[in-house]
Amino acid sequence: MPLRHLPAGYVRGVTSLLERVPDDMLWEPVARAKRAAAWMARLDGTFISPRGIGIFEPQERYGLLAPDMRAQAATFLAGIDYLRRDVPPDLAQPADWLARLEQRAYLSFVLLRDIDAMSMAHSLEVRVPFLDRALGDVAARISSDLKLRDGVGKWVLKHALRDLLPDEVLFRPKMGFGLPYPLWMRRSLAPIVRETLSPERVRRRGVFDPDAVGSLLDRFYRGDDNVWRKLWTLFVLEGWATEVLDASAA
Repeated sequence: MPLRHLPAGYVRGVTSLLERVPDDMLWEPVARAKRAAAWMARLDGTFISPRGIGIFEPQERYGLLAPDMRAQAATFLAGIDYLRRDVPPDLAQPADWLARLEQRAYLSFVLLRDIDAMSMAHSLEVRVPFLDRALGDVAARISSDLKLRDGVGKWVLKHALRDLLPDEVLFRPKMGFGLPYPLWMRRSLAPIVRETLSPERVRRRGVFDPDAVGSLLDRFYRGDDNVWRKLWTLFVLEGWATEVLDASAA
């Protein structure tokens, strides 16, 4: 049975058992399955699960919709289904599949979009040398064993640069660039968030249930930091609809 048809918990369990056995002690087909299972478990946590690319769980999303919209919800495709059509699963080369998913989704829809919008807003010209086409073609042909080894990502790149940069730079922990959205939403943006997602505005738009949105608002402003991303998504969507849809209808 293909690994992708097995429950994610089962794949992770098999992976944890097989990790204790060296590859050279396994029959080669089993060793290949072990490597594929390890990547599958990694993929499940990042992309295969809807949590990896979605903000709302399916049932939660359904409950947020206005009653008239719920009848149409059955026709909606989850984000992971769009990606699966665009980047078909390839468990024979799972690391390459993960790279294509990353390029097609997070890199394209988030990182490049954000850096373009923010840099142009401040009249900055940003370059992305690691996205050079020739370099990307070479990187795509490199074995996954050289990209991730002994828990070190970008292994071949880091070792290629060891005579140019010190190890404390090459091997330091990854540092993100998070923004304090919850803080902003509770302080300077609080009035506009509350007004944009007010029952009147939500009811007039007709897409979401005002009571469900109000419940999210109450949870967030009572201190629940687990829902800020969901609230921010609704806030941005309504802001876009006001600026684009309402303006074009006027």
